[in-house]
Amino acid sequence: MVEVYALPLPHEDGFQKNMELCGYVSSEKNTRIQRMASKKDALRILWADLLIRVLIMDKYKLKNEEISFITNPYGKPVFEGDPSFAFNLSHSGNWIVAAVAEQGQWIGVDIEEIRPIELDIAERFFAPAEYRHLITESKSRQLGYFYDLWTLKESYLKATGAGLTLPLDSFAIHKDRESGTISISQTHSAHAFFFRQYDVDPSYKLSVCSTEEGFAAAVKRVDCSEVYERISGIPVKSTNL
Repeated sequence: MVEVYALPLPHEDGFQKNMELCGYVSSEKNTRIQRMASKKDALRILWADLLIRVLIMDKYKLKNEEISFITNPYGKPVFEGDPSFAFNLSHSGNWIVAAVAEQGQWIGVDIEEIRPIELDIAERFFAPAEYRHLITESKSRQLGYFYDLWTLKESYLKATGAGLTLPLDSFAIHKDRESGTISISQTHSAHAFFFRQYDVDPSYKLSVCSTEEGFAAAVKRVDCSEVYERISGIPVKSTNL
């Protein structure tokens, strides 16, 4: 079963207080966060790391300091204590999401804020069948469908672990206009891949890909105070994080 968690990003007004939490991540991640030019990017990276740490703490009954990560040959993070544990992270705009699953599954998650773009980008990067389907959508639906395809494709790339070493036009995803059924045409893997989309915010698209068919019915929303309490062990009634 794939579970999906969503964490709203804290406001930048509490940036310095948030940075105090860098002591709960690895020194390498701390260095990366401190070097970020954008406060919002720094917060996304910090809270994504804290979120997955809390999920691992709860699953394996570990303390935060017992958790460490390594990377696979494609740079995808792996929980060193159990490399078979399946998880993936994504963030965009004001949201951070984490997908976790049973050991051995391949999973990928992608969230994107829906912002106006030139749809010509789809002709350059999408498979021909995807672009043909996109331009047959009504004008009012094209932008939303573009982000459907984009997040579905990104979730697949992340599930395979190969990232952008696989060209975006080397596989095609189709979302049926009537039923919403999602299918993929690909030759990269003998695995079957399954997809699920969730509504977390009307201004965002959220897609998940897995090699197993079971998905949670809904996203579990987590707030920063919950993560703070769990990671620090300090109870708080309210927070300005």
